[in-house]
Order: sequence, then C-alpha cells, then structure tokens
Amino acid sequence: MGPFATTKEFLRGYYVLQCRDLDQALEQAAKVPLARYGSVEVRPIVDFALPTAPDQRAAAKAGT
Repeated sequence: MGPFATTKEFLRGYYVLQCRDLDQALEQAAKVPLARYGSVEVRPIVDFALPTAPDQRAAAKAGT
C-alpha cells in the first residue's frame, strides 16, 4: 500500500525524438512496435537553451 496510487499501467520505455512538428512526431509514434498493442504518448519537451520570452527572442535575433 503506501502513499502511491494503484494503477494497471506501466512504462515500458521512452524515446526522445527531434521532430519538426506534431505531425512528424505522430508519424514516428505510430512506428513504435508496441503501439499496436497499447498506447503511445507524444509530449513536447522544452528546450531551455532556446529563448522563450518575446524580449529574449528579440535580443537573441539582435545578437546581444
């Protein structure tokens, strides 16, 4: 028991892919061999190396 929720799901592994857009990510997810027997989640990962705020993007383009 303990403080953890009971679940029937489990994680078999994960892939980290660099895709140009969601459509390409979904195409790649469909190629995962176990996808036909279960489910595959597609989630974005934030690249912290890239500027995220509008003023940071403008500064990055200006080269400062």
